Amino acid sequence: QAATVDFMRRHAPENPRVEAFGAPYLLSGATPTRKAEQTGPLRVCFAHLGDVREKGADLYARLAEAFVDKWPEAAIFYGIGVPASPAVVPIKPMAQAALDAFYAAEVDVYVSLERLGEGNGWPLGGEAMLAGCVLVTTDVAGMNKRNGYDFRDHVSIVELDDGRESFADIDAVLATLHGWATDRGRLATHGRRAQDDAYALWGADAMLEPIWRHLESCVFPEAPMEPSCSAGGMTNVSELELETYRESQGCDGGASGAKLTRV
Repeated sequence: QAATVDFMRRHAPENPRVEAFGAPYLLSGATPTRKAEQTGPLRVCFAHLGDVREKGADLYARLAEAFVDKWPEAAIFYGIGVPASPAVVPIKPMAQAALDAFYAAEVDVYVSLERLGEGNGWPLGGEAMLAGCVLVTTDVAGMNKRNGYDFRDHVSIVELDDGRESFADIDAVLATLHGWATDRGRLATHGRRAQDDAYALWGADAMLEPIWRHLESCVFPEAPMEPSCSAGGMTNVSELELETYRESQGCDGGASGAKLTRV
């Protein structure tokens, strides 16, 4: 909650009240729109609105520069909130709907290099997976297995060194990206698998329906509940208000509340 309040204070000060934050990604009945296969350079993206170091934006710039140095024409690297780099095309922050459309039309691989792990959600590229992007991500807190996701090849886990200052093996990450760039059939297949996983894990059926069912069980219990005739935490009320309350609850006996009436 503290993180949400701080985020809204910094990024949406004109609308500080949040009715629903982190709600399910998808409405009931949503179905995936498949990406069209393309033959141009691999399109890679990184986006964040948080702390540069925690989110690993500096690592992304380093990765892009190393890739472009090896294969100058093989990929385009987009970045939101990334330190200035000759290898990264800067993109301005955009509303979520526009960002979703951008992922769907212009991005093949989403890269998340988050260092903090224990304090942020995982995977941070979930919305890109929904758009059919392959995910390349760190997992410093081991959330892939702890959450029971067990993502396979369509989510490539990036290892950092012990201090989380750099890649444990940047050549391995470069090879992963180059593999997507040179095998578009495999990229398309794994993009669809990533999308299917995202729809199954974060769709309305998995995220929203259990909440509705729980609320229904609370609001509409199988056995009718007896009303409370005790004032139940009511404070600063007059005798008349208390009497009115008890009558509304179906209590006989006036202020004594000696008898309950089933509803």
